[in-house]
Amino acid sequence: MKHYGCVVDLLSRLGNIDEAYEFIMKMPIVPDVVIWRILLSACKLQGNVAVAEIATRKLLELEPCDSGNYVLLSNTYAGADRWDDAMKMRGVDGEW
Repeated sequence: MKHYGCVVDLLSRLGNIDEAYEFIMKMPIVPDVVIWRILLSACKLQGNVAVAEIATRKLLELEPCDSGNYVLLSNTYAGADRWDDAMKMRGVDGEW
């Protein structure tokens, strides 16, 4: 699994988020949370909200109670100036 994670990480760091996602979908083994989290983290850095949402859904299927998954997607939304979505992910309703 480590080698698959390295490939996903390398593709993602090069800005090839879509290619990294396609690689994950073609893997002969079921991707684990580490693979999906690598992709989600790269999406945050590259600003790819569409793939970030897909990666988050996969992570939530595997680890629904890990709050880090929500935070990463929230930060991705914030980086894309989608503040309403970021606040929803954080559970903040805007009432201060």
